[in-house]
Amino acid sequence: RKEFEHIKIEQSRVAERQQYLSQQFQAGSQLYQQLEQRSQELESTMQNPDVDPTTKAVIEMELEELNIQLLSTRAKLEELQQQSPQLYLSPSSPRSPEIG
Repeated sequence: RKEFEHIKIEQSRVAERQQYLSQQFQAGSQLYQQLEQRSQELESTMQNPDVDPTTKAVIEMELEELNIQLLSTRAKLEELQQQSPQLYLSPSSPRSPEIG
């Protein structure tokens, strides 16, 4: 009988962990999408001919920051996926940041 108790406890631990991982994953995915949206807005501002060079320089810095955050968020999501294979709400299009 003790065997069964042990298995039950084990299963509920696994379930809790799954839930935790999937919450982390959801949060990470949302963050990823927000960052992606922000960087798209900034990129379209960059295309605007009326934007002055100073502003563009600032935007470029922010875009670099965003790219770093996107990469680290993505890495976290991939790590979570490895720990828990059924997490595959892939963050919207995997966008490789253009460097340079």
